[in-house]
Amino acid sequence: MLKLILSLILPITIGILIYKFGINFSTTGIQKTSDITLSISGMIFTIMGVWIAFIYPNAILRLKSNKLEPADFTENQEEKERLGRIVGAIVQSSLVAIAILVANLASAVIENPHQHTATPAIAAIIISAAILQVEGIMQVIRSNIDFLSDLHSKSSRKKTEQQL
Repeated sequence: MLKLILSLILPITIGILIYKFGINFSTTGIQKTSDITLSISGMIFTIMGVWIAFIYPNAILRLKSNKLEPADFTENQEEKERLGRIVGAIVQSSLVAIAILVANLASAVIENPHQHTATPAIAAIIISAAILQVEGIMQVIRSNIDFLSDLHSKSSRKKTEQQL
């Protein structure tokens, strides 16, 4: 609930600050930021879709058996390394997306905003969407790192148990 309230307050606060301080954003820069934010949303949906597609077949197999057990990726070292590379690529791409988003937002202020100026309300909505998008990216990064960390922990525990 708190997150929803903050999501509603954020654009209003940003709009007031933009208006109060007389910050101007070029319409072209705001449009670029909007386009990038939308592209990043697509990226996040794709990443999460891939994870669901990867986990879903294993989940179906587990549901068909008499015992419900979580999928185990700790057995196969090659698969574990592949997952590590996938997670690394996701984190790297996510950080690049954040950098591009921030750079485009900054350029919206820098590149001659007095020529064609976006209204504070539009700028506030786009900036808020960009901030929320960065939060979404950070959640994807955190989820992937947690997944990999859990995988390595389980693998280490399993290896220790086998040695005993």
